[in-house]
Amino acid sequence: MSQMASFLAGHEAYLTGKAVWVVEPLTVQNPVVGATANTPNYQGANYTLNTATIHFKFRHGLESSPNTVKLEIFYNNPANAALPCYFLPWLPDAATTMVLGGGANYFFTSSLSGCTVQVLGPRNAPTVTHGNARETFKAHGAVLAQTTINNMLPAANGQLCKRWTRQDYWARVTTPAFATAKTSYPLPTGYRLKEFNKDVENTYEKVGAFVYGVKKPNGNWSFWAQTTVGVKGRMRKGYLMGAKDKSIIDEVVLGAPVKIFP
Repeated sequence: MSQMASFLAGHEAYLTGKAVWVVEPLTVQNPVVGATANTPNYQGANYTLNTATIHFKFRHGLESSPNTVKLEIFYNNPANAALPCYFLPWLPDAATTMVLGGGANYFFTSSLSGCTVQVLGPRNAPTVTHGNARETFKAHGAVLAQTTINNMLPAANGQLCKRWTRQDYWARVTTPAFATAKTSYPLPTGYRLKEFNKDVENTYEKVGAFVYGVKKPNGNWSFWAQTTVGVKGRMRKGYLMGAKDKSIIDEVVLGAPVKIFP
């Protein structure tokens, strides 16, 4: 079964076992961003994106990353078997907002490393916002960055409103969750784990997430979030002088996707 067929057959089961690497073209190529966001000085604003469908396809990842699959986003010239979707990109130190309609059955964000995603409003036409405060995080840390993002997000005004924040996905990075991911890590026939550790960059573990939505036949949307952490290590086949090692540079999923809306 192809990666795409596996996702369509059961997205929760599929995304419990496969870490997602979102591969997207440059933001300036996104047809829904609009001309104002294509200028060099778009940082700091909140952009409302026009609702538009693009396309997606799940594919195999790299040989050194057997647990990771690519979620490829196509703004133009979609690959064979790609399906329409809504896609909400990130902008540095800004927020992007989109109201979903009936033009596609799937929704995806770009990858999150410190961003917040908010889903707001009626299930048949939810407003989704992707907020980022990269420079505030660098200068002042996570708490003030979250406050900055919160100030970008649309007000709920009594409507149903759910958020997926950096604090939420970092809370998924627990010792039991990582131990489970390690135990279930896919290995080629004959190989065993020799080293397997969380990947660290600038003292931070490489924790990531992404949010996706699925529209039901009745037109109502539901949303889930996947959390991953980067890993590095080695796998080994054979013993003593006949041992053969392969490097691991990959991501593992920390539990099943979390339903965040409704």
